[in-house]
Amino acid sequence: MLQKAGKQWWQMQHNTSSTQAQPYNLLDFHVTVMVVIHENERSSSLLGLSKPQFSTAYLTKNDLRGPWSLSPSGKRSTKEDVVLPTNQHQQHSDWFWLTDWQIDYSDPRIDPTSGWQYSKSFEDPDHLWTPVTPTSGYGWVRRRIWVRVMKRRMDLLKGNHVGGQQEQQDYLCQAEEIVQNSKLEEPASTIQQFTIELRALEEAVQLLRAGIKGESLMAIYIYIYIYIMRLLTY
Repeated sequence: MLQKAGKQWWQMQHNTSSTQAQPYNLLDFHVTVMVVIHENERSSSLLGLSKPQFSTAYLTKNDLRGPWSLSPSGKRSTKEDVVLPTNQHQQHSDWFWLTDWQIDYSDPRIDPTSGWQYSKSFEDPDHLWTPVTPTSGYGWVRRRIWVRVMKRRMDLLKGNHVGGQQEQQDYLCQAEEIVQNSKLEEPASTIQQFTIELRALEEAVQLLRAGIKGESLMAIYIYIYIYIMRLLTY
């Protein structure tokens, strides 16, 4: 949902109807990305009267998606074919897998037990799919949605996301700047200097807490530990 909203915002800001508009690149604007792949099967039913039986063996040459396909492109793929994107030097990836492949049960149009959803065509929009297994009829298809989450690596020494193309500072840089600016003051006494630095440190911690709210608990501990160790070296 957030990815769709981001793409819509980009289109409004850059008027992508223009032939010269820069295309929206998901990896440029998100540090956590969910990769989606569909497991596809088609049904076979005797005279259309019996309960449909589903299998990849019933897929036809017109089913261009094949047994597995990427979403939303529909391009043929397998889970093994999905690899982490490489950086501009093509030497290594700035991303790592945060999860393994798992079935998505989050949509109410998905059977909560098996993970399958059914429709009359693989090309049908999401709202036409149903979690109810058909009891008869020809031409049914079903799909199961598999997801895996990847995350951009953090460069904790530089305070930004490795591989990011945005010039804006992230919360690590902002917190460090607050602390450094407090040392540029010229107070009248050591106590006053200590008070200024303490207030700056409190503000920096609040900024860090807000910035890493979406991170895992272990990541929060690591980030705060490394950041405090950096402050102690100044």
